[in-house]
Amino acid sequence: MAERIRRVVYRSKACETPTEDDLWALLDDARARNQAVGLTGVLLYDEGAYLQVLEGRPEAIDRLLASIACDPRHVDMTILGDESDRPRLFGDWSMAFIPWDAETERRMHGLGSFRGLDALAREAGASSKAAARLFRAMVETVRARSAA
Repeated sequence: MAERIRRVVYRSKACETPTEDDLWALLDDARARNQAVGLTGVLLYDEGAYLQVLEGRPEAIDRLLASIACDPRHVDMTILGDESDRPRLFGDWSMAFIPWDAETERRMHGLGSFRGLDALAREAGASSKAAARLFRAMVETVRARSAA
């Protein structure tokens, strides 16, 4: 039987546009921290907007969300979804990363009438069906980029 966990999706805005080096440093830190506490997930980034899915034990997610909420690198953190007793979708990745580029746009196209990550986040937060489609597309995108 598959492990059942809590899944939280949030979006936020960068206070300052991170450089590519800033993003990789953030990912390195997140991967090490997440691996140590059994969290998995994926981060999407586009022009100052973050969308992140976190999966794991509820208490580990609570601690991380409290830390993220105090992080001065971003503002306007909004929880879009918070589900318990869910199967782990991103178990192969302590923190996968999907930059919003032409390939991501193509893979996410068809999930709704949106342009860019922020609009996708709003749509996914409005409907559990839209969120499920988003998660499937994210998993497929991460797998495709990992295989490339």
